[in-house]
Amino acid sequence: MKSQAEIGAANSPATTRTWAEGMVESLTSIGVNLNYAPVVDMNVNPSSPAIGMLQRSFSDRADVVVRNSTIEIEVHREADVKTSLKHSPGSGSATGNTDFNGPVVSDDMQAVAISSRYGRDEAVAMALEAGLDLLVFANQQTYDPRIVDETIDNIVNLVRTGRLTEERIDQSVARVDTLRPPC
Repeated sequence: MKSQAEIGAANSPATTRTWAEGMVESLTSIGVNLNYAPVVDMNVNPSSPAIGMLQRSFSDRADVVVRNSTIEIEVHREADVKTSLKHSPGSGSATGNTDFNGPVVSDDMQAVAISSRYGRDEAVAMALEAGLDLLVFANQQTYDPRIVDETIDNIVNLVRTGRLTEERIDQSVARVDTLRPPC
């Protein structure tokens, strides 16, 4: 698939729609109903190893990012595939608080930058204390078949010891519930 940078350079609604439809078709053909996309960061630093160098941004212009990401989101929604705008508050370009009230999703909690510094249990505690609601465990660098059970046990222990409150967990549950389709 073309990168977001290539699509943004074309800045054509028809091109963006066709590109997004191809992506969504790939996702729905295997049963995926959530895509951690689009990247809505602006390419303010072309040498950024996380955005610019990977061509993950539609543009350095806000109007191009908004126009193309809006089309991408619409195509996903038409197919009942949820999206997750990223990155909040941005990869180093945010100038203030983003007052976001929806569910907040982590990146891979087993990423070496996290696990080597804090360890899994402390990283989970810190993520929940910071307000994250959904914790992603790619479970690929070192496979752990008990990762879910051990993480749940850790969270229960954090509540039992008073480091986290049940109210804090309830806040996450309420935000995650906003992602569920109405019954």
